[in-house]
Amino acid sequence: MKFKIKPLTLYRIILWLSFALMVAFIVFIVVAAALPSVFKDKQVVLIVLFAVFEVGFAVIFVSSGLAITSEKRFINQLIIENSYTLGEPSQFYNLDAFKLRADRLSHRRQYLKKDRYVMIFTPTALEITSNRGRERILTNLNLQLAKFLDKLFARNNGTYDSRNIVYGFSRGMFLFCLFTNDNSLVSKLMSDISNECFRMVNEDKVKIWVQPFYGIKLMEKDESIVSAIEDALIARDYSEKNYESFTYFKKSFRDITASSSSRIYKALENNEIIPFYQPKYSVKEKRFVSCEALARWNHPELGVLGPNKFIDDAEKAGLLNAIDVRVFELAVKDLGEALKRGRHVLPVSVNFSLYEFFSRSFLDTIVDTLKKYDVPPKYLEIEIVETTSQVNKFLSLSVIRRLKSLGVRVLMDDFGVGYSQIDNIRQIPFDAIKIDKSFTDRILTDTRTESIVHYLIELAHVNNMEAIIEGVETKEQVDLLRKLKIDTIQGFYYSRPLPIGDYNELVKAQFEKEEKKGAKK
Repeated sequence: MKFKIKPLTLYRIILWLSFALMVAFIVFIVVAAALPSVFKDKQVVLIVLFAVFEVGFAVIFVSSGLAITSEKRFINQLIIENSYTLGEPSQFYNLDAFKLRADRLSHRRQYLKKDRYVMIFTPTALEITSNRGRERILTNLNLQLAKFLDKLFARNNGTYDSRNIVYGFSRGMFLFCLFTNDNSLVSKLMSDISNECFRMVNEDKVKIWVQPFYGIKLMEKDESIVSAIEDALIARDYSEKNYESFTYFKKSFRDITASSSSRIYKALENNEIIPFYQPKYSVKEKRFVSCEALARWNHPELGVLGPNKFIDDAEKAGLLNAIDVRVFELAVKDLGEALKRGRHVLPVSVNFSLYEFFSRSFLDTIVDTLKKYDVPPKYLEIEIVETTSQVNKFLSLSVIRRLKSLGVRVLMDDFGVGYSQIDNIRQIPFDAIKIDKSFTDRILTDTRTESIVHYLIELAHVNNMEAIIEGVETKEQVDLLRKLKIDTIQGFYYSRPLPIGDYNELVKAQFEKEEKKGAKK
């Protein structure tokens, strides 16, 4: 956004008017001196009036000149700053210009009853933006994004009203202030920016790892723009820590205490975060065919705690990714020990967030961990939520194909929740989709939910994928799902999540039973 000094035109008019009156005053003095008989007594009165007007305009003249000088100095500083931060002289707003313009616009729009959103965006992780060895690449990336934003908001296509949007750049971050009652406009803006980032990567125009992170704050009525920027920055940091593409600020983000954060760190350091295993039952084979590793906290005083007791604090502390990695390594370790002891094992699925999935070391971590514990890739399944594949389809497709080439199965978790894209099923080669528990909960009482589940199962089958459903707890649910041709069921009806010892006994009992049946035949 260029810094436009709208008052300059008014100042120039005042300057020229002041100059014209000064000339008129001088002419009047000359004429009055030359023709004293014409003016006589009126001369003194007119001179006094002209003097008063001229003094007033002289004050305006001086103040206008100072204002113009100050504004021009600000523009020059802006151009110099952008020459350094963006690599090219421009009038793109910096933080000061952004706050000034946003405050002015807030004052003008206060009677329109529009919501105000402040959004902060970075095209990559802050760790990368602070890498001095990549300054030239980052500067070019930010410059291209700045030019893209200028073009985006300059278009008269009806999508964005530039009169209700302020944007700028400061310290590696792009700032936005939007005045709108349409929340989807914020989502549309994030989508447009992300698509542009990934387009540059896909066209090999940017030689750097790119993953946009957004923080959004819906401003309160009398909130200052400075306060909203601080909150949006906190939300952006939460996005990066938990590898979510965007995060809306919540007041609870400021409530995280050092003690609640440190206790999660301590639990990880003391190896108190462990996997429990929930088996998955094949309807066709009538047996357990795999399991999912789920995080549990083996608290030294409170016993085993479910995720509802610690996940929120872990998210606030930015430790979800650390928990995912810990559960993954321990699950592979358990597999390795079972194989080493000659036990029967079933494939184990582990969950990964966006943070790990798109990290540069993700594939190396998978391969190295499997090798470390001598586990064949066929025993590992990776679950990613659907939004992971939507963030960057090009990179998602590349990573998933690489995993499949290793022999690792990839499952789409929580399918059907939120903004689902059927096209993902066709474009990305998942091995299975997992239908979310929220559908299971309503399948017996809502015919629409039953129809949706049936459709999702058929969709999976048409695309040669396994259809798995979570959260099954009753026989009635199982009977209905059988009729709908579900492939695999996961839930308390067949088994709760089990500690490693109980899980190993369950798998052992199943194989012994099958071996006895085989011997009888």
